[in-house]
Amino acid sequence: MVTFQNSNSFIVSRSVTECFAFFSNISNIGGCIPGCEDVSIQSETLANIRVRVKIGVLSKSLKFKVWIKEAKPPTNIRFEGSSDDATLLGDISLEPYEENSTRLIYNLSLRSLSTLASTAFSMMGKGLADQQAKEFIECVQRKIESLP
Repeated sequence: MVTFQNSNSFIVSRSVTECFAFFSNISNIGGCIPGCEDVSIQSETLANIRVRVKIGVLSKSLKFKVWIKEAKPPTNIRFEGSSDDATLLGDISLEPYEENSTRLIYNLSLRSLSTLASTAFSMMGKGLADQQAKEFIECVQRKIESLP
């Protein structure tokens, strides 16, 4: 099995409370995952998310069940996900940063469960992983900063 991990932090121009409300909605987390094709809400804390993974000529749609595992308002949200091909663990911490801004710190871990996922993770390389992290950050920043 192959494990892919990514950690990053960034600043948004919203309060910790506004950021926590954004991440408390599971569809907001799923909608910013690069390659997300669909988010189907099952409950307030559970969603089915379909993600298209493309690496070179390989392409596969992964169907994840993702849920908020733990929420500590207004500073931390932990979520998990599972599919036939991989598991997902995520942690988002929120810290006040200057006036009406928040530092978001996230840690993400994906672990392959299938041969296909192991091959895909191995082929991904640091460059593609960094690009997907950048896309996730840009999506979150854009969506949070466009809140009314």
